[in-house]
Amino acid sequence: MKNYGRYSRDKNPEGVLLPQEITENVNAGLMVGAASVNFADDPFQEFNGFLGTCSTYGSFVYLKYGMMRLFSQMAQDGQLKMGKVIWVAGHSGPETADDSRTHFGIFEPGVTQLFPEGHIVDAHPWEHNEVAPILGAWMETNIPLIALHLTRPPSKSRTARPWTCLRTLKQRGALMFSATTASEVSRWAR
Repeated sequence: MKNYGRYSRDKNPEGVLLPQEITENVNAGLMVGAASVNFADDPFQEFNGFLGTCSTYGSFVYLKYGMMRLFSQMAQDGQLKMGKVIWVAGHSGPETADDSRTHFGIFEPGVTQLFPEGHIVDAHPWEHNEVAPILGAWMETNIPLIALHLTRPPSKSRTARPWTCLRTLKQRGALMFSATTASEVSRWAR
């Protein structure tokens, strides 16, 4: 099928999925590279191109930082409109369930805070139902990157918190939903 499936130069040159090994910096480079290409007739005024998504264990996000920071800088200083990239930090922080001995990413949340204010949203949803509203609100902004810090706690601890991220969004006046500037969203997300 045209424009579908895995890319293969011999069997499927029209494929849209690019298989890649575990090489965080290359994965990040491919995604930010694709998101920086603008096919619009007037690329100074509008963006017509790709959005990227890449993920890794939270403990390895520092391997993606270089490419993500270059993309952030291009979006900050460039005159052409660019796409956006979703950066998933899976098994983030200390609540990594059974993987905690080998994939403990306690310092990982600090890596995504190395960006200039207003150039990344650090989102820490507590459950999967909160991801879509967060992504929708981020898409409304001009911020080129969002870091989704996802945990996988043991099932018995999923109800241990007295609040959820969604309630927190509402309590904070849904800054994320009603923000007028990128700095408001960034301030809320940190």
